[in-house]
Amino acid sequence: MRKIIALVLVAMLLIPAVAIAQPQTSEGDDSDTITRAEFSKIVVELGGRLSVSFFPRDTEFVDVTIDHWASGYIHQLAGNIVRGDGDGNFRPDDAILIEEAITMLVRLLGGQSQVIVADGFPYGYIIVADELFGLMEEVDFTSGEYATRDLVQKLVNASLDTPIFFSHAHANAPHGSGAFLADGIGGNPLQTLRTSAWHNSPIYFNGENWVMLESE
Repeated sequence: MRKIIALVLVAMLLIPAVAIAQPQTSEGDDSDTITRAEFSKIVVELGGRLSVSFFPRDTEFVDVTIDHWASGYIHQLAGNIVRGDGDGNFRPDDAILIEEAITMLVRLLGGQSQVIVADGFPYGYIIVADELFGLMEEVDFTSGEYATRDLVQKLVNASLDTPIFFSHAHANAPHGSGAFLADGIGGNPLQTLRTSAWHNSPIYFNGENWVMLESE
């Protein structure tokens, strides 16, 4: 028999000196949707960098100041995983679109270089998420819709166990290859976020929190 035990992360965290507001869903959002700030936190956790990003930080976005509860997480992702709306804003408290969530996950998994070949934003990211990473197998959506917690749960858990794509020289690349999928095939090492960031822990995301399975 297996039981779900909440993953204890408190020991990793220190209370920051700057008082910050708690997460709030944007007024008028469906309670089943998730904000851009909330999803940023999930992506940072997915990549295994929670203890660093918990601390509030200034960001490059004019609407994410140091007193915003997610400033540390968004700072960690800025420039690489997230790039704002082109006007200096991130819109942290807006509900996140499905294609925006997919884009962030594809970038985290290293698929950015393949998107240019595919078709750019948003369809290139959706194609890469589906064909390279297999994230779309249990996902049915219409472009322009907001991501629900149920959909985010499916995308995030699929991202945990899909092979990571390396688009540059990497220590584990066979024969110094410049681009490869770490799928364990043809001499490539198998590497996923679960194996690299979570050290093979039996962890998964339930739509709101990270939990770990343990056998009695």
